[in-house]
Amino acid sequence: MKHRKEKNMFRASLGAAIFIACQVPLTCTSAFAQSTASVGTAVLDYNIQAGPLDRVLVAVATQSRRPISFDAAVTKNLRSLGVKGSLTAEQAVDKALLGTDLERVATGSGALTVRGKAEAATQSNVIQDAVPAAASLPQITVHDSAQPGSAGFIAPNSSSATRTDTPISELAQSVQVITKDVMRSQQTQSVEDVLSNVSGVTLNPIAATQDTVSIRGFVAPVSTDGLATNNGSNAAFQDGLSIPLIGIERIDVLKGADSILAGAMDPGGVVNVVRKQPQADPVHEITLQTGSYGEMLAGADLAGALTKDQHLTYRFIVSGERTGESYGGSIGKRSLYVAPSIGYKTADTDFVVGFEQNTQHSPIPLYTMIVNGSPAHLSYPIGNADDHVRLNSSTVYYSLSQKLSSNWTFTSKASYNASVQSFFDNATTELDDSGDAAFIPVAGSEHQRTLSLEESVQGKFKTGPVSHTLLGGFSFQRTVLTNGSGADADGIALGSIFSTVLPEVNVPTQASVRLTDYSNQVYLQDQISVFQRLHILASISHAQDRNADQSSGASSADAWNPNIGILYQLTGNLGVYANYLRSFTPQGVDLLADGSGAPPSRGKQVEVGLKGNFLEDRLTASVALFRAAATNQVTQDSSNPNINTINPAGTVSRGVEFDVSGELLKGWNVIANYSYTAQQSAAPTTTYSSLPRHLFRLWTTYALQGEALHGFGIGGGITVRSSYLGQQTGDVAFTVPGQASTDLSVFYRGKNWSTTFGVKNVFDHRLYGDTATNSFLAVYPGRTFLLTGTYAF
Repeated sequence: MKHRKEKNMFRASLGAAIFIACQVPLTCTSAFAQSTASVGTAVLDYNIQAGPLDRVLVAVATQSRRPISFDAAVTKNLRSLGVKGSLTAEQAVDKALLGTDLERVATGSGALTVRGKAEAATQSNVIQDAVPAAASLPQITVHDSAQPGSAGFIAPNSSSATRTDTPISELAQSVQVITKDVMRSQQTQSVEDVLSNVSGVTLNPIAATQDTVSIRGFVAPVSTDGLATNNGSNAAFQDGLSIPLIGIERIDVLKGADSILAGAMDPGGVVNVVRKQPQADPVHEITLQTGSYGEMLAGADLAGALTKDQHLTYRFIVSGERTGESYGGSIGKRSLYVAPSIGYKTADTDFVVGFEQNTQHSPIPLYTMIVNGSPAHLSYPIGNADDHVRLNSSTVYYSLSQKLSSNWTFTSKASYNASVQSFFDNATTELDDSGDAAFIPVAGSEHQRTLSLEESVQGKFKTGPVSHTLLGGFSFQRTVLTNGSGADADGIALGSIFSTVLPEVNVPTQASVRLTDYSNQVYLQDQISVFQRLHILASISHAQDRNADQSSGASSADAWNPNIGILYQLTGNLGVYANYLRSFTPQGVDLLADGSGAPPSRGKQVEVGLKGNFLEDRLTASVALFRAAATNQVTQDSSNPNINTINPAGTVSRGVEFDVSGELLKGWNVIANYSYTAQQSAAPTTTYSSLPRHLFRLWTTYALQGEALHGFGIGGGITVRSSYLGQQTGDVAFTVPGQASTDLSVFYRGKNWSTTFGVKNVFDHRLYGDTATNSFLAVYPGRTFLLTGTYAF
């Protein structure tokens, strides 16, 4: 009690004097007073979301590096509408104070003070004299969320929906961001694992090719740093999915069609993988991990300034992994990832150029088949232990942001990826009534070369109480894909699949097939804010796709895609929104019975929802109701898979989704989601949904607060999925049972190091994939252990 009284007396006399510095606390001295003259007139880009006034002022002080003092009693219970725009520190403070009865004054040392407008000038002088330039202010340290001991499950902003850095609370779409701290706390091992933290996301694992991500029942494109890297009608490899997590800053998931970000796509949503960038703040971190099946992983993340003025920076990431064997007994995974990058940043220029080399040798994932209408219980791989998928991917990229004036910015991005993916697998045919199957050895390779470009101009201006962020630009992508594959046409009839050792087989290789795809789009977008309460996002784009196939000839398709979304902030914490979005998916490589290429599929989505920030912005939550539909889709004739037909009615998904993330209490973090999805196809041969209707995921951590146990904590989570229907030949459905999985962990986070011990699938339940056919159903590992350690030096 005595301590609390002393604290209140301090606040009453001096106010909450705040001075923010990066990495280490600093004392305000006369030397600093001299330095403020150089930054006092600096114009910076602010994008601080609405929230408690004291938090907004702290954010302004952090970015501007200016001391700001204020009485905590004066700002208590007051909220700010946020700070956005190119402003000086003084202008940023003034904008933060809009709508309040407070004003800004400056001390003789250059520090800024916030006071009530009704205060007399003599009272103002008392406050200024109480905080002289050479006084020692309270030491306040701001920790980056990446440092050991922090737990940041919330990312307030995202650029995925608009290509502009915008508070998520102002976006009229469902957007979820998975931060580094979530990934670390869960010990996730791939982008696919991370995506389980988002409602409505399911994975479509395939034996010998890369997994496919679906959102709301539709295939989702994967972009990297906001640049579409797998568009077009023939893209085979999504390089964003293969980046190891040590190289990833965060992952954004945008629900609904977004032609501005992804171009041609289905109406479900987009995944954007954001790489770690060069930075001036030093990073020197080593990560080691070991676990079940002889796994050994080592990685290093290094960053810092190369020059004294900190304009030139770097990042160097390297990671290697080797596993003794995979779940099921196949030869284990081997991988190497190297990613150097260089950055140059000034007040007007932000330029990054980087390179990635990603090499992987992965076993065919364990899978089973359907026997007598249910999954067969296999504990060993179907095929040979050395069946595998190899990937060798090289990427060079750059990103440039150049301020043309105080209100206009030019952005340019480009990426070139060259990848080779090869595989050897033993595919299975449908079982007959006796449980016999034929194994067909298959082998092949895919060579892909993709060039992606993005050029845009962004402008910010006001017309009275209405502010605009205008964006116009174009994107271009060229993909050349060469396929070469072969199979043993006779197969190997080996009787029951429960006692099988496959002989070595030489697989003949067929002639290569070359496909070339060109896609481009132009777009115009306006973000409109009225009195900082009503937010409108309107855009229109024109997308075009042209492809040339050696076997089917050339085809082209194009479409206009208008989108609009409206969000109204009911209070400073809660907003209601609605949107209507259109999309376009080329299908020219799919040949119809008359030999012509299929016309494009068209998609649309209608969504309404609520989103809000709670507990003084420590917790975010959203709920969305949606209807997404794709019409004019290509389907295969069930009696003849070689014949494609057009289904005008297409596929419709309806549902509700709920997401929550943040800090409930000090040290207690949570991220959870629930989705109900009902998908229906109007095709004559398909009358059921192949999606789980119910999906619930929860992950939570608690850092112990007692002095004796400081640094220790526990984590736990559960994933529950309802049953769903898989499709058998002839449109005969079978049921894949519902399932639940529980994960637990304990951790210690010290000043420079941390360690986490986790148990996945604690109760060793048999877990299956989210989609199934009669001859392929992914089987996920049973109980596994992981020990992860990081050391910062």
